[in-house]
Amino acid sequence: MRRWSGHRAGTRAGAGFAACTLTAFLIVTGNSGAFASAPVWRLQPSPNATVPGGQLESVACSSAAACTAVGSNISTAGIHVTLAERWNGTTWKHQQTPNPAVDVSFDVAPDLTGVSCPAATFCEAVGKYNLPSSNQVSLVEGWDGQRWALQRFPLPAGASATALSQVSCTSARFCEAVGSYQTQTPNQTLPLAAVWNGTSWHLQHAPHPAGDPSVQLNIVSCTSPAFCEAWGGGSPSLGGPDLAARIWDAIEATRAVRG
Repeated sequence: MRRWSGHRAGTRAGAGFAACTLTAFLIVTGNSGAFASAPVWRLQPSPNATVPGGQLESVACSSAAACTAVGSNISTAGIHVTLAERWNGTTWKHQQTPNPAVDVSFDVAPDLTGVSCPAATFCEAVGKYNLPSSNQVSLVEGWDGQRWALQRFPLPAGASATALSQVSCTSARFCEAVGSYQTQTPNQTLPLAAVWNGTSWHLQHAPHPAGDPSVQLNIVSCTSPAFCEAWGGGSPSLGGPDLAARIWDAIEATRAVRG
C-alpha cells in the first residue's frame, strides 16, 4: 500500500485553490448578466499552518453557520499532525485534534482525508497514518460538539495495512466509511467498508471484481441507514475498471458482523 505523499496531496490542494480564485474573478468581473446576478464565490481567510506544509482535504457543513474542514499540518516540532478547522458563519477557527501515539517523527504523517457532519454537534473524520514499519493504519476521529477524540477501528482479517479515504453520516448513530486494505498472502489490495452505530465501528463485506489484485473505495455517500453508494477503482496497469458498490441495509450488515 502506498505511503502518504505530501507532494501529490499538496499539488491537488494547490490546483483547487487556483480554480477557486479564477472562478471568483470571473463571476465578479464578467460582462454576462447571468454572472452578475448569480451567487458569488469569495475567498475566505483561514488559520494558516505554523510551518509551510498544511493542507485541507475535505469539508462538510450541517448549516451555513457550521462547517468543518480537515486535513494535515506540520507542527512547530517539524512533524505532521492532524488538522481541523471550524466555520461558525463568520470566521474559520483552528480546532485541537488528537494524533496517534506513534506520531513522533515526520514519516508517521497522520492525515484526515474525509469528514462528514450531519449535525452541528457531531462530525466523523477518517484518514490514515504510517507506522515505522512503513505500513499504513486507518485513522478515525469523532467530534461531539466540544472536542475531537480518537476512535478504535477494527483491522480486517489478514490485513497488513489499511487506509480510510472518505466517510458519510446521516446522523450521530449512522456513518459509513470506505477505503482499502492490503494483504500479504496473497499480495493484494481490497476494498474496505465499515459502519458506525453510534458507539463503535464494525467491518462490512465489500465485494470486488474477481481477478484484480488492487481494488479500493475512494468516495461514499449515504442518504439513509438503508442506502449508500461507494465509488472506487481497480489496477490501472491491469485495465481495472471503475468500481461502484451499493450498500443495502447497512444496519442489517452490522448485526450480521456482530453475530
